Amino acid sequence: MLKDTAMYIYNKETGISTNNTYFICNDNEDNVWCATRSDGILKITASTCTTYNTDCGLPTNDFTYAFTDKNKNLWFGTADGYLVKYKDAAFELFYFKEFDGNKIKDIDEDSKNNLWLTISNIGIAKFDGKNITCYSGSEV
Repeated sequence: MLKDTAMYIYNKETGISTNNTYFICNDNEDNVWCATRSDGILKITASTCTTYNTDCGLPTNDFTYAFTDKNKNLWFGTADGYLVKYKDAAFELFYFKEFDGNKIKDIDEDSKNNLWLTISNIGIAKFDGKNITCYSGSEV
């Protein structure tokens, strides 16, 4: 992370809980959010690092993707198929039985604000905020 035009490295030696960060994204306040494979979600500000994990009510500590949508909502995918939204200082969990045990590998957004997910062993899914539609094989 650049801090006052100098590079600053965030790792265990400088105070964050893990060196195993998988993906990062920024929020509208220039905080950095990290999806980690063992320690949940990290929020890094200019002066602090906050860890959100199962102790805070999240379903897992194994996060595989981080994404900021056009409305500045943060989205996180897990290795267990959960989709987690962070908005207004609160997490919202989405669980789809179709994803059970499968890793969310990527998240993107289309012009209609639908989220598109890639899920291991399943294919591609579209989430409109309420409903999930999975596409695989010849449908893709």
